[in-house]
Amino acid sequence: MKVDEIDRFEIAVICLEAVLFVPTVFGNVLILISIGRFRRLQTPLNGLVGNLAVSDLVTVLILTPGHIVGAFLELNRVRAFCLFYLSSNAAFLLVSLLTMLAISMERYYSVRFPWKHRASKRHTFVKLFIPISWIISLVLCRYSGGIASRRATTHAISKAFGRCR
Repeated sequence: MKVDEIDRFEIAVICLEAVLFVPTVFGNVLILISIGRFRRLQTPLNGLVGNLAVSDLVTVLILTPGHIVGAFLELNRVRAFCLFYLSSNAAFLLVSLLTMLAISMERYYSVRFPWKHRASKRHTFVKLFIPISWIISLVLCRYSGGIASRRATTHAISKAFGRCR
């Protein structure tokens, strides 16, 4: 594929992804190392922040190179690649959104019930929430990709997966 065939918006997105790749990897790895190394940072809230960092890290390590290479090699015209890319993107986004929701709920309960919150089962909640959020996200997004690969049944799915040729 010639660079002329890629539209200007796509070139701008690729340049932005290339510029943000290293700082994103560095920042998220730094967060994970800090949480893992320092005992006082190993709190339920920081566990959720770590999950958010893992989600961002997986997104940038898998989807960013996939998008850049896919644009130049015209892999977005290959239906299997396109469905994998869009399903993965949706799954990682859903994990991030669920984690931010859990962080918001955790902060709400810590402010609303400060004394009960300290004695609560936050550690258990976080230990259960993290794998469940990944499983739910991967299953839902894999299933939606399977529906779209056969025949789009809803307008939202057909619009999202309509880019796949």
